[in-house]
Amino acid sequence: PHYKPSRLYSDQWGPAEDLALLQGLVKHGYRSFQDIINDTELLDLKAIFGPVFGDTTSSEKTFTDRIAIFLRTRVDDLIKCLHTTKLHEGIIKGGGGGSGGSG
Repeated sequence: PHYKPSRLYSDQWGPAEDLALLQGLVKHGYRSFQDIINDTELLDLKAIFGPVFGDTTSSEKTFTDRIAIFLRTRVDDLIKCLHTTKLHEGIIKGGGGGSGGSG
């Protein structure tokens, strides 16, 4: 119920792509977007975003940078969604994030 679909590229990006992105984070590490982009076992991101960003051969660095920016934004959105869901369900308290009992 708290899942927020991507505001950008909604025709190309949905829950299955979010799952693959999260699997890429587990496999490659947080913010390892170039490794996730190059891992075609997860998703063929170049095929997904080729029609959106244009010719992939003219400037490969710019093309992958644009994908990385999208992935970074999407990861941040998913983390916020998870945090909001946990707050709503009462699993975590407030925004303190510390361990221990400071009042």
